[in-house]
Amino acid sequence: MPFSIPNQRATLILTIVVCAAVVFLCAAPRQARAQQTNPVDRQVTNPITDTPNVNPLQQAQPIPPRRRQTTTNGTGTQSTEELTVNAGTQEASGPEKARVVVYTGNVDVRVGIYRLQADKVTVYEFDNKVIAEGSVVFDQGELQRITGSRAEWNYATKTGFFVNSTGFSNQTQDGTILYFTADRVEKVSADRIVILDGEITACDEDVPKWSFKAERAEIRLNDRVRARRPSFNIKSKPVFLLPYVSVSLKRRDRDSGFLTPTFSGSGSKGFRLSNAYYQTLGRSADITFRSDIYTQRGLGFGADLRTRANSRSFLNAGFFTVKDRIFGAEASAENPDQGGSSFYANGVHYFPNGFTAAADINITSNLAFRQIFSDGIQQAISPEERSQLFINKNFGDYSLNFLARTQVTSIPNVRVRTRQLPSVTLDKRPSALRFFERVPVYFSFEGGVEGVSRKETVEDLAAFHAEGNANPVITPSIVQRLDVHPTFSVPFNFAGGWTATAVAG
Repeated sequence: MPFSIPNQRATLILTIVVCAAVVFLCAAPRQARAQQTNPVDRQVTNPITDTPNVNPLQQAQPIPPRRRQTTTNGTGTQSTEELTVNAGTQEASGPEKARVVVYTGNVDVRVGIYRLQADKVTVYEFDNKVIAEGSVVFDQGELQRITGSRAEWNYATKTGFFVNSTGFSNQTQDGTILYFTADRVEKVSADRIVILDGEITACDEDVPKWSFKAERAEIRLNDRVRARRPSFNIKSKPVFLLPYVSVSLKRRDRDSGFLTPTFSGSGSKGFRLSNAYYQTLGRSADITFRSDIYTQRGLGFGADLRTRANSRSFLNAGFFTVKDRIFGAEASAENPDQGGSSFYANGVHYFPNGFTAAADINITSNLAFRQIFSDGIQQAISPEERSQLFINKNFGDYSLNFLARTQVTSIPNVRVRTRQLPSVTLDKRPSALRFFERVPVYFSFEGGVEGVSRKETVEDLAAFHAEGNANPVITPSIVQRLDVHPTFSVPFNFAGGWTATAVAG
């Protein structure tokens, strides 16, 4: 989605940083610990359509709410929020201000934004603690839900734990919800929970397409999920072990961090491991550093920068380079060194004074590098490589254009480079000449001045001549060219709707 910089004249500075550190990951799968069957449904339902959350439980015998609790627990913490309990039946025991109240039958407990539902709830007033048993559902507003078979929760400190749990986190900006299941979930503060022997995923299927399993993971609301030594699973089957994983839950669509590594293989380049680090640069720019290991060739590294100056203007730029023949066979005539570098930039910028600038630049050090190490098939097979810069300004009936363009065509034995540098054109749209009153005469013109050049580079001159070609064409660096094309036009209207236009120019 587009994003903007407050200053439309922001200067774009690209600093290319070479990232040489490569992270090796272990691929040993880990056996998941067997868990006991959950007495409650372990699947977390959609919070929008979940019946207990949308249709609150209606009780036949509502219990009058107990007002503000002022008793302290063993740590001296006071409950300053109103505790409201609705249930089918209740049974109280113990002295005043230290009662133990047992609620049964569709129990619904509310404290502030918190809501606890269960088959049975025991409230310990002196300790500000509740123990819930059977089909436990705990809601923290719209931020989080935790379910389980049993729970203990302190409604003063907002801490506790849940057994045989499922749950979900708050939605991120793009609507993603993070689901989890665990043997035990500990709520250690209002915005932080710890998952023990659990599984985390963003898939809502019964068998998630992907998930992370870890002995311990931490979720901080509106921040992120962190887990050490988790296993990455596909369809609940462990694929490989990661040293660390972090998933953002922040309500923004971009966040810095390492991207998921990718793996691939090639007969000529061997096994390929790709790593990347993504870094945000404010609201309107970001950069991605990436590295590649080719087990039979060498090392590659590069960077990609993206910027947005306003809602319509953007600039993307980056580079990629490969040091070949570090691994595998040494460089020789049979195994040539095909390493090299490439640079690209493309963007459009709309200036406040009416100028528009566009750039589309692709530069590669050699064709062999592009054919071997390009990820796109079009880049690998295309014999052409273009780089151009265009500037335009329209005012009244006139259009001023500037073009700098280079095209390189690589064919067997020949490399042809053509340039237009610079090229300036001034065009005028048709407008009526005022001194012709009775006859509508329109005048327009196209004019331009440019410098052009052509250079043919031949690898084998004898083979080039054997094909019937003359000597390679090499022009001066700039050959001037001037074009002026004025045009006069006169429209004629006839009966029946017929028209004709006479043009001279």
